[in-house]
Amino acid sequence: MRIYIVEDDSAIRELEQYALQSNGYEAVGFESSEPFWQAVHTAPPELVILDVMLPGEDGFSILKKLRAAPSLRRLPIIMITAKSSELDTVRGLDCGADDYITKPFGIMEFLSRVRAALRRAEPEARPNVYSFREILLDNARHSVTVSGAPVELTYKEYSLLRLLLENTNLVVTRETILQVVWGTDISVESRTVDMHIRTLRKKAGRRRKVHLHSAESGLQADGQRGGARAMKPRSMEEKISYLLFLMGFAGLVCTAALCIFVFHKAFREQAWTALEREADLVAAGCAQVDAPASWKLMWTARCASLSSPRTAVCSLSRPPTSRWRTI
Repeated sequence: MRIYIVEDDSAIRELEQYALQSNGYEAVGFESSEPFWQAVHTAPPELVILDVMLPGEDGFSILKKLRAAPSLRRLPIIMITAKSSELDTVRGLDCGADDYITKPFGIMEFLSRVRAALRRAEPEARPNVYSFREILLDNARHSVTVSGAPVELTYKEYSLLRLLLENTNLVVTRETILQVVWGTDISVESRTVDMHIRTLRKKAGRRRKVHLHSAESGLQADGQRGGARAMKPRSMEEKISYLLFLMGFAGLVCTAALCIFVFHKAFREQAWTALEREADLVAAGCAQVDAPASWKLMWTARCASLSSPRTAVCSLSRPPTSRWRTI
């Protein structure tokens, strides 16, 4: 475990270096930033112990450069300084330091903070065996079995299946698949993922259905039976066509409703007109003949009992038209 110490005080630097070497660490000390950067480019460390006040380039500047480098962004860094104010501590932590120790400090505390920083920086242990129902992937032996029967896969198919098993019941985007399985090969198209999924289904699905389905722009492995298909996400043309279909259907429904309303209104107008003409005819007939007054009252009540206000006009109180008076 290689640890770099950047400290201009030789007594403190040698003390830290001795304590780390006594506990089995490979500690290398530097007095300034120039030899430190040369060593970092030659052999990157696993931990950096950085003083703030240094000749030339100070500790905060070195810290910012380390965090800006992609390969050193996750490097654990412990800052040690005589500045014990809260503002200096906040500044160091906000710049990217994993821990901040003020001078003077105890060796036991120093070693404990070093172990804690290294422990947090350890990558998570990846399992050697991935199981999913009858599918078993042995990462150590680089083998895949389905229901106990071996399945021959290519390197890309094996990497794709391992990625999906590592993210079971989670959506893995196509961009992630292309980046993890194919790396920086820009010539690979998104259609290649579909082809490999189809090949995986053919090989593993002979004995057990492998469920790989799409969710928006990603793929997902689930545990349902029945052989779900690896569907492609809908393209923009399909989405536009579907939207136009919905708009056309809605327009058709609105047109049909409008036609029904217009026909119903026209039918009502004709019905009321016919009823008014019938009332006029009866009224004219009663006026021409010497009908009893009781008949006239009965017909007037009959016309007035209809629900429409327009029908009430059809009562015998309305004078008959001149056309019927000539009869």
